[in-house]
Amino acid sequence: MTNLTLLVKGLLIGFFTAVPIGPIGIMCIQQSISCGKRQGFISGLGAATADMLFGSIAIFGVTMISDFLMDNNLIIRATGGVMLLVIGTRIMMGRQENRPSEVKRDNMFQSYLTMLLLTLTNPMTILAYMTILALFNIVSTDRGPLSSSLLVTGIFFGSALWFSLLTVLAHVLKSRLTEKALIRLNRALGALLLIFGVFLLINQVLEHYPVFGLSLPHLRVPFSS
Repeated sequence: MTNLTLLVKGLLIGFFTAVPIGPIGIMCIQQSISCGKRQGFISGLGAATADMLFGSIAIFGVTMISDFLMDNNLIIRATGGVMLLVIGTRIMMGRQENRPSEVKRDNMFQSYLTMLLLTLTNPMTILAYMTILALFNIVSTDRGPLSSSLLVTGIFFGSALWFSLLTVLAHVLKSRLTEKALIRLNRALGALLLIFGVFLLINQVLEHYPVFGLSLPHLRVPFSS
């Protein structure tokens, strides 16, 4: 398998793994609408960085890290649920203004870091990458240091490409809406994040501590994007 083929496969893996719309994608859209396309793009890079890290763990077979993440899946995902509750509440209750020209570097770094940490609260993404690597017929013989690095690079740029598309679509949508409509949309996105957080917490509790045998597998949140 040529280096270019591996790079393209990594790009496709990163892109299609990021595609399912979840809280990460919603946050990228919200940042783009509320703070401008530059901050939306930076937020997307945070999510793409997390995808790259998960892809690295899957590709390089870092079992110690993956085992730790899986063993602490409940705590990590519950932390993600709490973060969504806090972020969703802040968006809904905050001042509904759109001032992209006033966005500072500190705010962009905060958006990057928030998206990075929030995406990292879904360690099950590692299993998704393992499955997709098998579907793409990328076997262990393909994974030398160079080929593995090309795959990881492709995953980052594929994921970043998807979030960049979301940012552009959100910017186009913003240009077609009135100020009042944008405020309502911003609050609706905050409410969606709040709902995702509640569902995630309920699902984690029932999945690990079932009440009267009740579980809610259908509440699994497509967290990767």
